[in-house]
Amino acid sequence: MFRRHPILTVLTIILLGAGAWLGLFLYNFDLDRHRVELEQRLSTALQRPVHLGSARFALHGGIALEFSEVVVGDREEEGILRAARLALRLELLPLLRGHLTFNRLLLDTPEYTLARTRVEEKEKAGFETLLQRLDTMLQTTLVRDLTLHHGLIRLVDQRRPGPDAGWEIRDIAVSLTNLGGGGVATLRSSATWHRAGTSTPMAANGALDFPTTLSDWRRGRIDLRLALDRVNPGDLGAVLGWPLAGVTFSGRGDLGGRLTGTPQDGLDIALTLTGRDLALALPAFYGQPLPLRNVAVSGRWNAGSEHRLSGLAAEWDGLRLGGELRWPATLGTGELIADLTLPETPIPRLLPLLPDHGAPEPLLLLRRLLRDGSADIARLRLHWPLTAPGGEMASASGVLREAEFALRHGLLELPGLGAVHEVGFAGSWRNETLTLAAGEAGLLGGKVRFQGGLAAQENTPAHLDLRVDGTLSAAALFARLPGHPPSGTVASGDIPVHATVGGSLDHLVAGLKADLHNLELTRDATTLKRRGTPGELFVTADLGAQELAIGHFYLQSPLLDLRGSGRLGLQAGRPFLFIIDLTKLDFAEVKTDIAAFNLLRPRGAISGRWVIAGDDDAVDSNHGEVVFRDLSLHLGGAVADVSAASGKLAIVDGRIAIEHVSGLVGTSLLSGRGNLGSFDNIRLDLTVSGEKIRARDLVFRSESAVIRSVAGRVVIDTNGIDFDGVRANLDGGTSAVVQGRLRDFNAPQVDLDIVAERANVEEVVQLWQQANAATPAVPAKGAAPPHGGGVRLAIRIAADKGNIYGLPFTAGRALLTLEHGQLLVLPLRLRTGVGSCTGQVLVRDLSAEHPLLTLSGKIENADAAAVHNQLLRRKGLIEGSLDGDFYLQGELGRFLSTSSGDFSVQLENGVLRQFPVLAKVFSILNVSQIFALRLPDMANEGMPFDRLRGTLALRQGLLQTEDLVVESNAMNLAAVGGGDLVNNRLDLTLGIKPLRTVDKIVSSIPLAGWVFTGKEKALITAQFRITGRAEEPEIKAIPFTSLSDMTVGFFRRAFGLPGKMIEDLGDLVGGEKK
Repeated sequence: MFRRHPILTVLTIILLGAGAWLGLFLYNFDLDRHRVELEQRLSTALQRPVHLGSARFALHGGIALEFSEVVVGDREEEGILRAARLALRLELLPLLRGHLTFNRLLLDTPEYTLARTRVEEKEKAGFETLLQRLDTMLQTTLVRDLTLHHGLIRLVDQRRPGPDAGWEIRDIAVSLTNLGGGGVATLRSSATWHRAGTSTPMAANGALDFPTTLSDWRRGRIDLRLALDRVNPGDLGAVLGWPLAGVTFSGRGDLGGRLTGTPQDGLDIALTLTGRDLALALPAFYGQPLPLRNVAVSGRWNAGSEHRLSGLAAEWDGLRLGGELRWPATLGTGELIADLTLPETPIPRLLPLLPDHGAPEPLLLLRRLLRDGSADIARLRLHWPLTAPGGEMASASGVLREAEFALRHGLLELPGLGAVHEVGFAGSWRNETLTLAAGEAGLLGGKVRFQGGLAAQENTPAHLDLRVDGTLSAAALFARLPGHPPSGTVASGDIPVHATVGGSLDHLVAGLKADLHNLELTRDATTLKRRGTPGELFVTADLGAQELAIGHFYLQSPLLDLRGSGRLGLQAGRPFLFIIDLTKLDFAEVKTDIAAFNLLRPRGAISGRWVIAGDDDAVDSNHGEVVFRDLSLHLGGAVADVSAASGKLAIVDGRIAIEHVSGLVGTSLLSGRGNLGSFDNIRLDLTVSGEKIRARDLVFRSESAVIRSVAGRVVIDTNGIDFDGVRANLDGGTSAVVQGRLRDFNAPQVDLDIVAERANVEEVVQLWQQANAATPAVPAKGAAPPHGGGVRLAIRIAADKGNIYGLPFTAGRALLTLEHGQLLVLPLRLRTGVGSCTGQVLVRDLSAEHPLLTLSGKIENADAAAVHNQLLRRKGLIEGSLDGDFYLQGELGRFLSTSSGDFSVQLENGVLRQFPVLAKVFSILNVSQIFALRLPDMANEGMPFDRLRGTLALRQGLLQTEDLVVESNAMNLAAVGGGDLVNNRLDLTLGIKPLRTVDKIVSSIPLAGWVFTGKEKALITAQFRITGRAEEPEIKAIPFTSLSDMTVGFFRRAFGLPGKMIEDLGDLVGGEKK
């Protein structure tokens, strides 16, 4: 074998020899002496008692000196280190020379317990001393590698009694290589942190570029990665002795981080925290914990007289912060000072992070009002107290010290005003005062500018001082009015406003001034306020948390002046109550397209007070009173204007009652009471009365006619006037009740039903007759203008009794119409005693000085005396039952002189009374002896007749007949001719024929016997010419031969004269004288 492998054999022999030598060396090595020597060296280096257990050699990647037990420290001290085993790997060459030099240290199951009583500056000094001791130990032992297995560190915090007063780090495994010598050490470590029944796995890995001595550790470069799983950040703060006052955490999260740099020049820190169910609780500011889902923090840490984390970049669930953190060098005391910045961030993301209580009042106010937009913070300084565990915040509002920020495109919800859009301002917070500058907002459809401040000193109410200028949209402002403004009401235009708001937040005092010059307010087609007309609104109010108390408001415009007070709730529903005083209302300023309003053209002075209450859903109460004076209404010309009206209105729940009103219609005084409908539907409903009303003031034309004792209900709306049960009397005896309507003020149409106890048709017609149309009277102030042909009238008349131009009647029925200046009564039906009449009355051209009257109709069984009196304007000369047809016309006021017409009459069983013509004729005939059988006395009793018939023509006052026949028992009469009724003169030819009584007296008259017994058997007839004044006519007997052929023919037909006529009645009369 030697020959085959001489080199291998030599090496084996050497190794065996070296091993034998080494074994012999180790066997004879005095371990106890070196154990004691090592205890002394370690005690000197650590300045702590060190006890090492029994020693032996073992292999741990080389020859190592292993001790069964290690104890560092005194049991009476706060900290003591124990380990089940300590292994120190030996350097071989020094060992061969009898020296112990170690390059690796291994601790198995080390356990370190520390009892903390208080935070003191000596802890910092202790850390520096520990580093010096470790450095001495490393220099002494030359250990370059350190390994720990199953380590345990236990802390008992005697300052915080209870189950969470301590914690443990278990299962510590550390591998640290290349310690000392100025090289780069590599660290790999893991452990589990146990506190209050929870466990947190953690690890630290990286490189440590230590300086030559550990005391210069600040110059050492670090590059470490840290990881803690399921950790509660509050536990870390408690362990580090760095708790924030009033800050607690719930739940767990995974913490990762990296540290790079040198402690002397600064460490770059990058931490990430991923929450599982992690939340941050700040009960001093938030009612509910804030969730922590993803948090990242980076910056550069420097330590000196204070700790500083500069270049801070933090992100919290998408919210990014920048700035710097500073805190005292001594942990657990002083304050954490944060100077932060926030880039432009959406308000919905930022809003949950704004405190909901405990913070300065301005911040809380923003939290309540903000809805949307974006904000950035140029500077935010916070002073957060650092307290010992269990410490509380002394002052929550003192955390925020300074801030500079800006809001852009904000959306605020203001109580009582609703949404405020496009809010932007630059704000600052200093000395517990919020200052707003260069503020703009979109409010109620307009844009306003604002500036001011809000002081919020601790223990005193916050005080606001705000000034606002800008314009508001009238439409948007009107839509925000409570109580549902009336439908159809439209406001338009921009309203410049100036407002101030000041006082404590629980009692703000506001003042508003608005220029209404550009406001236009319409209701349906009515313009209540024209754009361009002046107007101002002044309001002073107290603004509380729950309501706006309006101490005084004043609205001034050409249309109206309003003053008042009230309150408006700011909670849901916005209940309100307003007390309004109307001091002026000028109807002249109302411009409308409604024809009725333009026709009525109200004028006058109105004042009043009313109370309106309700909420956004409805007006619950609306009552008050209005007093008007010198009110005038134009009724379109159909009825005279209303003027000098005064009265009082009562408003109850939107209904308007007229308690009393009196005024002039034209020049006639009327009074009444009723209601005016509602604000949404104006309708004047009056019960009126008047003792004396000129016909001219109503729908009639007469300047002189008077309607008396008027009483009834009148309803006026935009469409016309209703008459309901209106009683009226005329001086001529007419007494009636009127029912009906006047429609359309612009083109009046009157449709009435009149029920009369008594009616005088003549005076009814005279209502439309002007006294002197040639020279029209000048209307009095307020009187109706002259009626034109535009008025159309339809009146249905039912009269129990009355007279028509002197003719009494009963059960009269008629339809009276007026159109195009023409009055027509058709049909006309009435009864006259036992007779009846059917006809019509027509009056043409009512605007003329003498309108043309036309009467026509048929009379049956009428009273002849009454008809004679009425138609001929003469006292009754005739009685009897009259049948006939008639047609008459003439101008009113001069009827006879302008008259024309025809009569066809027949009377039965009548009497001719007070007929002086017949008396004189009988005297001429000297027939008192002939008629010895007591003929009627013509002056007193009259002459009875059986029948009177004939036709008559009336022309310009001349009454003519060509066939009038009177038949009686004594004689028959026939007449041709007539009379001038205007001048009361007669011109007619009368024929007389004695009848049956002649045979009884023939023997007394020889001449008569000759006449009757003559060859021709002629009858006695006589002819007379009657002329002159009707009271004293001149009567002449005339010969038969003087008659015209027409008259002779008529007499022959009327008397039935077949034989010889007495040609000269004078011979008959003169025969007796002889």
